[in-house]
Amino acid sequence: SSQQFFRTIGGAVSVAALGALLNASLAESGFAETAQHVLEPGARAQLEPAAVAGASAALAQGLHWIYVVLAGVALMSLLIALRFPRGRAESLAHRPATDSA
Repeated sequence: SSQQFFRTIGGAVSVAALGALLNASLAESGFAETAQHVLEPGARAQLEPAAVAGASAALAQGLHWIYVVLAGVALMSLLIALRFPRGRAESLAHRPATDSA
């Protein structure tokens, strides 16, 4: 049950962090409000083509940084996994004690 708890917390924290990254990228570009309307087909039809193009580019740039961060997390996870000892868990869990005397 603790595994499920930490998975849930980890998912919530990562979604919040990546959402903050996307929002910061959109705010920096100046298309934070327009980007919301670009994703809705009805509202998108009412926008000017330049606003749609700018907001789409801002969304693409924000998503690019999210993918860069996720690639870094995947690389770190791979490096950590490669440091795990080889073998079965049963053989590694109960190693006999060695006397150094």
